[in-house]
This record gives sequence, C-alpha cells and structure tokens, in this order.
Amino acid sequence: MVILNVSASDKTTGKSNHITITNDKGCLSKEEIECIVNKAEKYKAEDEVARV
Repeated sequence: MVILNVSASDKTTGKSNHITITNDKGCLSKEEIECIVNKAEKYKAEDEVARV
C-alpha cells in the first residue's frame, strides 16, 4: 500500500528526486500513517506559500 509520494526539484540545478513511502510490511499503525500524511499535507501547504 502506497502511503505517500514525494518529489522535489531544484530550480537552479534542474535536479529532481522522489521517494515513495509504503507500508508493505505492515509496520506502521493506522495512527502513524495518518500522522505522516497530515505532516506531509502541512509541509505541502507551507511549500506552496513559500513559492509565491
């Protein structure tokens, strides 16, 4: 199960990278997954504000 896909690119160098976080082994509880997703949404919103 894919929990989160994250990608980033550097505008000055043109380099980009990405990571996919999964729970294939069932190591994360539902609460931990929700916490990860909530933090990601928070940082996404902060990044969008910083871009403007």
